[in-house]
Amino acid sequence: YQGVFDISEGWNIVFGAERERARFRVSSDYGFGASTDSGRSTLTSFYGQVSATPLAGLTVNGGARHDRHDRFGNHTTIAANAAYTPNEGNTVLRVSYGEGFKAPSLYQRFGVIASYFRGNPNLEAERSTSWEAGMETDIGRWAMVSALYFDNRVRDLINFDPTFSTLVNVDRARIRGGEFALTVRPADWLSLTGAWTVTEARDTE
Repeated sequence: YQGVFDISEGWNIVFGAERERARFRVSSDYGFGASTDSGRSTLTSFYGQVSATPLAGLTVNGGARHDRHDRFGNHTTIAANAAYTPNEGNTVLRVSYGEGFKAPSLYQRFGVIASYFRGNPNLEAERSTSWEAGMETDIGRWAMVSALYFDNRVRDLINFDPTFSTLVNVDRARIRGGEFALTVRPADWLSLTGAWTVTEARDTE
């Protein structure tokens, strides 16, 4: 279910609820005897977000989400972002902050691929905090340039083990970098974009 309520001009609320039920079953026999793994999960979520335009050219959003997982418990996360244009969209400044919660999928916990990969039923859920800031601006009529910096810190990041035979949790990870792009519009019917991303990912534990 999702609902939208208009508080007043330039102010509204989006709210909703979700429920997801999943089941997984895999049977395998690769010369080591038949085995069967199975699992199920239920995720119930409630969320709400307020969007506002308090000033000309400024848009802000703020929201919260509560997830209740039958295996990984209750988690509440928040997010907020803002965008400002001083010249009716020719230049836009953006900033955002967010928190995340992601339970491992049933495949990550119980999946099997031949005899060389098996899921890890002991995986923990990922939790993250991230922020980013950036801008985009028109260069005359025919071009636009944009730049963005992002920083994401993750607890219990789900990744392959060194042998790629199963999955494990990385206690602490940090992913940060920048994105740069240039769009050229030589004609009304044609645009060309070039983009460059620099990413640094580290196990900070």
